Amino acid sequence: MHEMNRRQTIILLSGLGITVLLFCIPPWKYTLYAPNQIHVEIPGPYALIFTPPEVPLTEILRIDTSTYFHGLDRDKWSVKIDLLRMLLPVIPIAVLIIVLLFLFRTPKLYGS
Repeated sequence: MHEMNRRQTIILLSGLGITVLLFCIPPWKYTLYAPNQIHVEIPGPYALIFTPPEVPLTEILRIDTSTYFHGLDRDKWSVKIDLLRMLLPVIPIAVLIIVLLFLFRTPKLYGS
């Protein structure tokens, strides 16, 4: 195993920084667990990890006008981080970092 050169260090730290930023502003989803075995998840906006969005019940009623939502108040809904939408961009970032680390490696000199 060889030591990382300066370019590789910058690439790795940049990739980690971008990933940390992605985790600081995650995508959210609105979730409903109602008494009649109803489970609904609706994608929400991106927001800071420390300030999750509130449930906009009027917007949810516009998305699906079925009778499931009528009469259900905001307390029945919860806001959760959408892990799938949060982790999807991490895969191409990781692949790009690996490729760039490989491309910018220091050539190994044989015999030294």
